Amino acid sequence: NFKDTNILQRKQDTSIKEDSPRRARFPSRCFLSKVYEYYQHPDDETSSLEPLNENLFPGLMLGLAPHNRPVFQGQHAVRNLIFSEICSRLNNNFPLQAGIPASEDKKEIFTLVMPDGTEITRIDDFVEYLIDHGCKCMCNIRIATAVMNFTTCIKKSVFFDENELDEDEPEYFDVPFGVFTRTGIYSEKYDSEAVLPLFHGGLNIVCEGELEGFGDISFKEQFYLGFDSPARWNCRNGGYDAVTWNLGKITDEWEDKQDIIRCVRLTAWLGCVLNGIALKDNLSSFGYGLLGVCSDSVAPVQYVLRGKTNMYPLFAVGKYKVKLCRLITSMLADEEVKENLREEDVKDLKDLEQAFIHIPSDNAIDPAHYEDTLNRINSSIPWDEGQEPFASLVAARKIIKSELDLIHTKQ
Repeated sequence: NFKDTNILQRKQDTSIKEDSPRRARFPSRCFLSKVYEYYQHPDDETSSLEPLNENLFPGLMLGLAPHNRPVFQGQHAVRNLIFSEICSRLNNNFPLQAGIPASEDKKEIFTLVMPDGTEITRIDDFVEYLIDHGCKCMCNIRIATAVMNFTTCIKKSVFFDENELDEDEPEYFDVPFGVFTRTGIYSEKYDSEAVLPLFHGGLNIVCEGELEGFGDISFKEQFYLGFDSPARWNCRNGGYDAVTWNLGKITDEWEDKQDIIRCVRLTAWLGCVLNGIALKDNLSSFGYGLLGVCSDSVAPVQYVLRGKTNMYPLFAVGKYKVKLCRLITSMLADEEVKENLREEDVKDLKDLEQAFIHIPSDNAIDPAHYEDTLNRINSSIPWDEGQEPFASLVAARKIIKSELDLIHTKQ
């Protein structure tokens, strides 16, 4: 009986709230030296636990166990919030320049004024500026289980007497939680289909260092299309990334300056077309599902930079991939738009179009990409063998290995 919980009563709201505590409100012309003045400090967040159903599941709670502290705290967490907004506003300039709908509902170009007076309106120029001024930057892809902001824990007292527990020991066990999906991969050997938890994939930009006139500018942001938000840069301050069973893994990374600059520029153009189609077609949840899931908003960047992707799952619907390609074609055919594009922008858009065309879909099993699908699943599983928190994942690994062995035997 879920009537007493809010799980099934969550209202869908695709608007971006200006007064949200996770956002910083910046003017269209923003001085980096004054960003802390624009940021509204939210009240300290405390862990909120709610019993799921004491009759059916005694001691099982919805929420993050109190011992899971956020990865980033204090001033670093504040910087993450600030620069997630700055990076997203700089990304948002790209659709404004291209004359298509912009997700942030801003009509003016956002200008970031650096401490030395340099004016920046593009995220690639921002990252290049940081690197040229001594900051260490890198990009990487991180994969973990998608918990959809749901986390569960259970009281240890359900299993142990109070006198058996140390005073300093956490009061709760973290309970692994996943949204599971069928893969369509069936093994005759095991007479079973591989079932996996849905993975969350995001593209990180990590910056470390001091900037003259500002101080410590270290931050970490993650780009992805969210379940209830557009394709944008997000801070990862919550405790979800600190849960011991879901620490995730890095599956790809870039440390070369030009690769990093192109990587963030690609996110801007990718967000431009994804959010553009979502707004143009008035898609619910910014097109999440139809335009793909979080991994679909990372795979095109990886494909352009590597010539392939190891992301799984990829759920973008073919109809909307065609629309994305047509939007890019129309942008490149518009002379007024092309006047605002740099040479590297044109190349990025053309390469993204090719990525949409060639990246496979996991909505159905395609014999032509079957081995690739199996390899992408292997690459995306964020736990070492023997460390899986779900029994179905142990079984899925055996099925995938069995299918790969069959392919290699035939070869």
